Amino acid sequence: MRASSSAAVASAACFSSSVMGRVSVRGSACGAVLTSALDEGNVNLKRVAAQLRMSERSLQRRLADEGEIFDAIVDALRRDLAPRYLADPKIAVAEVAYLLGYSEPSPFHRAFKRWTGRMPAEARRGAARA
Repeated sequence: MRASSSAAVASAACFSSSVMGRVSVRGSACGAVLTSALDEGNVNLKRVAAQLRMSERSLQRRLADEGEIFDAIVDALRRDLAPRYLADPKIAVAEVAYLLGYSEPSPFHRAFKRWTGRMPAEARRGAARA
C-alpha cells in the first residue's frame, strides 16, 4: 500500500462495505478485498475470487445470480470513490488514479470524464469552492 494513501483507503474500506453490501456475494469481505485490490493496483476477478476462497467461475455465477457483472462492480466502486479521493487536496490527481487501480492517470481521466462529464481537475476545483 502506498504510504500517502492509508487514510483514503481507510475511508474507502468503510464506504466499500456499504456499496458492496447491496448484493449478498459482495458483502463486507468482498468490499474489503476489492478496496485492497484497487489500492494495490491489482483488481481482477482471479484475485478477488481467490481472496474469497472460491473459484473464478463460482464468483461469476454468484454475481450473475444477483444480476451483476464483476467489471461493472469495479467500475461502480471506482466511480463512487473517485470524488471522495478528489475532495482531499492532499492526494494528487495522479495518486487518485493509482488508488483506484489504474496503471496510469490517463485511463482514470477518461473514465472520470465518462462518469461525470468533466475532468478530475475540474471536479477538484469545484469541490474546493464548495
